[in-house]
Amino acid sequence: MKISYTFLLYILIIQFAFSKSNRNYNTLDSCIPPAVNGLMTNVISSAVLFNLNQNKNIDELVSTNSSVIILIEKAKEFIEKTSYRESNELLFKAVEILETEDAILDLGYCYNLIGKNYESLSDEKKALEYYSLGNFVYQKTKTVTRSKILNLTNLATLYTIRSRFSESLQFLNTAQDLANSLKDKKPLAQVYSCIAEIYMRQNDYKKAITYLKDVEGILENISDHKGIVSNQLNMIALNSEFGKYELAQSLLNKLPDTLNEPEHLFYINYYTSGIHLNNSDYKNALLYVNKAITSVKNSSIDSIPFILSAEHQKAIIFNKLGETKKAINILEKTINNIDKYERLGHKSTVLLMLSDLYVDLKDYKKSNEILNDYIIIKDSILAIENSNNAEFFKTMFNLEKVKVDLEKKETEYQYLSEKNKTKNTYNTILIICIILLLFLAVIVFIKQRRLYTNEKRTQKIEQDKLKQNLEFNKRQITTFSIHIKEKNLLLENIKNKISEVYKVDPKLKALLSNIHTYINNDIKYNKTKIEMYSKVQENNSEFLINLKNDYPNLSPKEVDIVQMLLLNLSSKQIAAQLNLSVYSVDTYRSKIRSKMKVPKNVKLSDYINKI
Repeated sequence: MKISYTFLLYILIIQFAFSKSNRNYNTLDSCIPPAVNGLMTNVISSAVLFNLNQNKNIDELVSTNSSVIILIEKAKEFIEKTSYRESNELLFKAVEILETEDAILDLGYCYNLIGKNYESLSDEKKALEYYSLGNFVYQKTKTVTRSKILNLTNLATLYTIRSRFSESLQFLNTAQDLANSLKDKKPLAQVYSCIAEIYMRQNDYKKAITYLKDVEGILENISDHKGIVSNQLNMIALNSEFGKYELAQSLLNKLPDTLNEPEHLFYINYYTSGIHLNNSDYKNALLYVNKAITSVKNSSIDSIPFILSAEHQKAIIFNKLGETKKAINILEKTINNIDKYERLGHKSTVLLMLSDLYVDLKDYKKSNEILNDYIIIKDSILAIENSNNAEFFKTMFNLEKVKVDLEKKETEYQYLSEKNKTKNTYNTILIICIILLLFLAVIVFIKQRRLYTNEKRTQKIEQDKLKQNLEFNKRQITTFSIHIKEKNLLLENIKNKISEVYKVDPKLKALLSNIHTYINNDIKYNKTKIEMYSKVQENNSEFLINLKNDYPNLSPKEVDIVQMLLLNLSSKQIAAQLNLSVYSVDTYRSKIRSKMKVPKNVKLSDYINKI
């Protein structure tokens, strides 16, 4: 970039130093090829851009990935060392990681740095490719960052170099809108300086100066002293272009005396020399151009490009002083140095001047030889420009194609994202439904468990009650059995007494025989009853529990009859035992059959025995 700065300052000094209309050393066009005309404002653009890049705006990164942050920090360290290829190697690794994350701003940041590195390596094709990728990525977010604005100004600069000013202004207008939304106004100064460069290239110096004044105001507000100096130098150059040399001199006088950077000292002495040259003060012009050379000769910067421009101006001054041979010697040495740096545009300018100087010496043969070399170089410059333009348009076509492909992939990605989103929604609804069903199932289970527990509790209460009843019945049966046995004993005693009476008075035998028979029948019946009570007591416990569980709707009387039926007693026997009529027993039997749902072809007592 330093070579471009020298060209641009060289152009301006020569422009305002000579203003005659003839094609001689006093005209700008006679010394500067069109390919490099109008590059002056790169000085301020690069100065502001330099300050922006030096600001280690790692804080703009969104990614929390420590690997990405370390890679970018190391890449920026390589940039400071001008190791651009090594820097890009690290940035490509960072891009590979960021492409797997949702970090749009960081991805754009890396693409912008990669593009800047390629631009520093003079690979405009790659620079344009990565600047455009950065811009495409940045368009996906509304967040405004300095890097996003810088990306647009970098793109605009490449379009400006190709004289595609309308496209360049579109980028810069977008960048201006974004920069206005930031508190930090340094990016806005960068945008204005790029706009000023466009107007300079279009020879609209009034608008260029207007924008540079705006830049000056911004830089003063943010106290960017280096940027202010660079801007003032641009103002000096533009005022010289307008022929306002007094104003240019006034601006030179306002520059701070504390400036000690080689580039600044060179430009100040160089401009001062040009102003003296314009005023025909050749002695002071020569003095200041020598100072300009001295300011960079022993510095750490690459001084050759600066010295080449100063020597060229020095040759013009010697020619003005009438020392044509000295001018020719200086220009011939300049050509040798130019060949080392392959600066064809500069060489063509020097050759054209040399040709005219040999004409002044009436060495027409040498002049024609130099003119032939000039024509060859101009053709080479034109071929290179055409090739570069072809590559540029080819790159633009490829970028548009890539952009279309990316947009197509993005559309597919959005479709898949929407599809996945819908699928995820369905899955979420399904999961919620399953959870609700499980919740309902748990509630139903709890309720059923409570019901089951209640039923168990109720059954236990009923079973306890039934056991109590059974115990009571057992005690009753035992009591009945004891009474019946006592009754049988009493009857046996009565029977024996009657037998004794038979013996005493046989006449009474006929009278007492019926009583004797009745007593025997009663004893026999009582024995049967005791046996029945014993059987009932044996079977009562398990049978009654099953009966109550299976047929809880039976009445107590019906339960008693079922127990009798279990002993295979007839209705008549049951009626006698329970003091009921036979009809009543049959009615109960009918109800029991109905409640127990006994089939018609099955005998009730058989069915009961299966319980």
